[in-house]
Amino acid sequence: MSRYVPGDVILVPFPHEGETKVRPAMVILVKPDGDLACCPVRSTPRIETKCIPISIHDFSKGGLDLFSDSYVQIDTMRTVKSVAVTAKKGEVTEEFLEMVRTEMQYIGYS
Repeated sequence: MSRYVPGDVILVPFPHEGETKVRPAMVILVKPDGDLACCPVRSTPRIETKCIPISIHDFSKGGLDLFSDSYVQIDTMRTVKSVAVTAKKGEVTEEFLEMVRTEMQYIGYS
């Protein structure tokens, strides 16, 4: 059983330009085996991707070390093992999580 739940913002290793970097990600769902389906959180949006701004006001607990908005990249979902999580940064509000899920369905992620 995973100790993480949908809406948690965690730090996990992600492949990046041939190496692995620890990056923030938002848990979208917990799979039956305890693995986490996550969307990466970026510091800047990319034109060719679908991103939703996330600010400190979207958190119900904790948050990222933000000086400006970051962006949840909703057109990319990666599965990570819960044991790979290096830290939990916070939890987004139920309203923000639901908005992200709705936008993901709108672009074809279900």
